[in-house]
Amino acid sequence: MPTGGVAQHAGMSDPEALTSPTVAAPALPRRRRRHGPGIRCAGVGPTCCPARVAPLLSVIIPTHDRAPLLMRLLGALAAQDFAPGRFEVIVVADGCSDDTTRALAAAELPYTLRVVEQAQGGAAAARNRGAAAAAAPTLVFLDDDTVPPPHFLSELQASLAAGADVAAAAVRVADWVPDVLLAAEQRDWDRSGAAAAAAGRPEVVHFAATAVRRACFEAAGGFDEALTARGAWGREDVELLHRVQARGYRLVDRSDVVVDSDCVIDPAVTLRRARDLGHSDVHLATKHPEFAARLFAEEPAKARIQRTVGRLVLAAPTLAVLVWPLQQLVTRAVRRGGTGSLLYRLWLVVWFTQWWRGVVEAGGAPIARSARRR
Repeated sequence: MPTGGVAQHAGMSDPEALTSPTVAAPALPRRRRRHGPGIRCAGVGPTCCPARVAPLLSVIIPTHDRAPLLMRLLGALAAQDFAPGRFEVIVVADGCSDDTTRALAAAELPYTLRVVEQAQGGAAAARNRGAAAAAAPTLVFLDDDTVPPPHFLSELQASLAAGADVAAAAVRVADWVPDVLLAAEQRDWDRSGAAAAAAGRPEVVHFAATAVRRACFEAAGGFDEALTARGAWGREDVELLHRVQARGYRLVDRSDVVVDSDCVIDPAVTLRRARDLGHSDVHLATKHPEFAARLFAEEPAKARIQRTVGRLVLAAPTLAVLVWPLQQLVTRAVRRGGTGSLLYRLWLVVWFTQWWRGVVEAGGAPIARSARRR
C-alpha cells in the first residue's frame, strides 16, 4: 500500500490520470440479445445465450469512462487458456458518458459478454450489480485497468477447486507506466507486498483481480456501497475481506499469478482520493471499531508524518486549507517528474493533510482522538 495505506492502482475512475498503450476496439458482433432491464448480451458464436453452456466463472468488470482500457482488458480475456464457453464476462457501465457502450456494442469476442448499465453509483455498487446478474457459482472481479496473464482464470479456478473460498492474484504496476514519483512509490509497495506474501503474510487483498465463491460473497453481504458512493475512493475490498474472514472462509494468496495494472500518476487525482479515503476510513472504523487504532494511531507506513499531521489538523482543522500553497507547489513538482527524498516527504505531508481533512469532514475526529489515546 502506498501513501496512507491504500493502493493507488488506478481502480475504475479518473481516466485522465492514466498513461496506457492505445487499444483498438474489437470488430462488430454478429448478434446480441437482451436479458432483462439494463442487461444485454453481446456474445457471439456457440457460446451466445440462450443455448450456451452454464458458465463456471462470471467475470465482473466495473467501469466508468475508460473505454480504451476496458477494451484492452476484454482482449486479454479473449486470450485466456480457460475455455471461452465456460466463462462469461459482465461489464457494469457505471454512469458512462464516453464511448464505452458503443465500443461494447461493436465487440466481437469468443465468450459471452453481457453489459449492465446504471447511473453512477461507485465501484462497490457496480460490483454488486454485476454479481447479482452473474450466472456462475464463482465470481471473478477485475478492474478495468488491469491486464491478466493467459493463465489467470485457470489458476484462480484451480485454487477454488482445491478448496479455497477466495483466491487473490497479485496486482503490480505495469512496465508501461513511467517511473515517476507516484508510480515508483507504488512499485515499492508492490515489492513489499510480494515479499510479505512469499513469507506467508499477505498484507492486502485487492478485488482488482480476485475470485470468490458466489455463496461466500452472498453470505458476507457483498461490497459496502457506502464506501464508494457516487464514485468516491474507499476501502470496500478491505472491508469485504474482513467480513469474509470473520465468517471463517479460506483465502488463498496467488501472488504467483501477476496481473499488470495502470497506476494513478496525477497528483491532483491522488489527493482527491486521499480526502475520499479519509471519509471512508471513518465509515470503516465506525462499522468495525477494531480498525480504529490501525487506521488512526498504529499505521506503520509513514507513521511519524501521519501522526504529526494528524495532531495539527485535529487541533486546527483550518490547517488543511492553509496548506494549499504548499500543496500547489508540491503538486506541480510531482507532475513535472520531480524525485528525491525531500519532495517525497513534502508529498506525504500534503497527502496526509488531505486524508485528515476527509477524516474531520466525516466527523471522525472523536474516533481518531480516542484511538490515539489508547
